Amino acid sequence: MEMYKTSKGRELIIYENNEFTLRRRNKTSNVWICSLGGHNKNSTNCPAMLKTNLTNSQIIMKESMVSHNHLPHMEKIEKRKLMSGIKDSAEKARVFARVLY
Repeated sequence: MEMYKTSKGRELIIYENNEFTLRRRNKTSNVWICSLGGHNKNSTNCPAMLKTNLTNSQIIMKESMVSHNHLPHMEKIEKRKLMSGIKDSAEKARVFARVLY
């Protein structure tokens, strides 16, 4: 399970080659839905979901997951990982430059 942020700052989890967005936080868990499960233009209305603990370090309701109705979007996930690495490197360089000057 890997954590990322979207360009708009929303949290994402990549789990088993599928991308999940945070739907809601409860007192004891976070509920995540498949990124292709919403009602946006790229939606497949995928019903897959999962729950994690509040720190997102452990999946607590994997057995309640519904199967995805699409294939994993490996290209999208690889692009997200690459962009995240680039953003992290740029941020570190910016902080380092600020320290130098």
